[in-house]
Amino acid sequence: MRIIRELSGFRILLYLNLNPLKSFLAKDIVKNVGITQTTASKAIRELVTEGLIEKTKKDNRSYQYKMTEKGIKLLEYVTKLKEIQNIQF
Repeated sequence: MRIIRELSGFRILLYLNLNPLKSFLAKDIVKNVGITQTTASKAIRELVTEGLIEKTKKDNRSYQYKMTEKGIKLLEYVTKLKEIQNIQF
């Protein structure tokens, strides 16, 4: 379901934003966000496609992910909206 992936994608962005300059392995994202590997893979793929996170190869078998400037700006915008509308996450 797309809405579930979108919510999972938002949760991934929030997690990566805790340390936006650091790169994270997919297994760390899964563990700390509390979603399944399948859901994470689909959400991460969409976030990379949208340019909100970037994917870099760590070694022959794994990739790392980190926020892009576009992803950081999106979360800043959402935070401002939250403040204006007094929305709680």
